[in-house]
Amino acid sequence: MSNNLHVSFVSVFVAAIVIFSLFTFNIKGYASINPPYWDVCGTGSGFQNVCYMNGYVGISKSNPSAKIDISGSPQPFRITNSQITTSANYIYGGFNVNNTGEFGAYDSVGGAKKMSISGSAVGVNNGNPNYPLDVNGDINTNANIQASGTIQALDVNKPAGSQFIKVGDDAYLTDVDQANTIGIYGQQNPAEGKVKLGSAGAKMVGYLNGDMCFGVNCQ
Repeated sequence: MSNNLHVSFVSVFVAAIVIFSLFTFNIKGYASINPPYWDVCGTGSGFQNVCYMNGYVGISKSNPSAKIDISGSPQPFRITNSQITTSANYIYGGFNVNNTGEFGAYDSVGGAKKMSISGSAVGVNNGNPNYPLDVNGDINTNANIQASGTIQALDVNKPAGSQFIKVGDDAYLTDVDQANTIGIYGQQNPAEGKVKLGSAGAKMVGYLNGDMCFGVNCQ
């Protein structure tokens, strides 16, 4: 009997302290340090900041229709790396000035690195992609590249003789700016070009002095 009375007394005492604290110190659940508060969506002033409705949470949105529904610009969400305190590092997402969905990671040393999605176009380090995959920078792969269409090496801002398609470390294909003509240049000596026809076949060799050799003994 005494044990039951003791438990009841402790429970009432703890409940009294909680109620007293709520009224005395005005403890509330805040979405930020200032109003508006966390509230039911569409009621009071809470819907302007963070609110809940039908199992959904809205952030700056009064009628959320997803588990977490965020409205804002230019970066409505950001995840910061709290373990690195000496620089600004975060993952972000939002929309850019072109109304293109933009996602990426930022660090204070390397700068912003972005992935952008616009319709069916995806851009890497490109905020305004125009192709299904639009990359601003080098592409590296350790597997094959297959294409059922045309692979085109553009000569924009590249002079004649530049490396367009490099084959191993011995030769490359180039645009020589002459109609219906492609250049095969040597890596070690661009003034010479050689083509071997089959593993046991003959060679076609063009030399610096303008001579040409065709045969199995050409060097």
